[in-house]
Amino acid sequence: AAFKKLIILVCALSLHAATAWGQEAETFSADAGWKMIETRYLTIYCQPGVDLETIDRSLRKKVFFFGATGGSGEGREEDIASRVDELFNQVKKTLDMYPRIEGLRLMIFKSHEQLNDEYYKIFKTYENVTSFYVHKYVTIYTSEDDISDAVIAHEMGHAVVDHYFLVIPPDKIAEML
Repeated sequence: AAFKKLIILVCALSLHAATAWGQEAETFSADAGWKMIETRYLTIYCQPGVDLETIDRSLRKKVFFFGATGGSGEGREEDIASRVDELFNQVKKTLDMYPRIEGLRLMIFKSHEQLNDEYYKIFKTYENVTSFYVHKYVTIYTSEDDISDAVIAHEMGHAVVDHYFLVIPPDKIAEML
């Protein structure tokens, strides 16, 4: 009888976890109006109203890591995808860590306030953030107001470190990145 209760409990928790994951992922589907940009390493989701030209400029203004400041000329989405992949490769090279990260996402909200609202939905506490990474969702969160190459590289660092080690480093250690 105890074993049967344990199995029922495990099944119920699994169903709850699958339902919660599905609801979280569904929020950012293309059906909800989010623009999706595929890169070699991750998928970028831009909330409706996000200006891709602003994102592209913001990812290049500090010329973080390397000197290329212009896009490829292939198109705005391709330029953003290329720059994000360049950043990701450089972060892995700098850390000398090359984990395989399945399903990494970058969520770009239109405003800083909407980003803070999302942080509250996830953590049930209010913080004034410019970006954050959630290992559970394999997702980097930022906003059009806050995005830069340095911000994205920092959050990519969290993703790389979290997936490199068998045990995720404590938050206090992770923020030393």
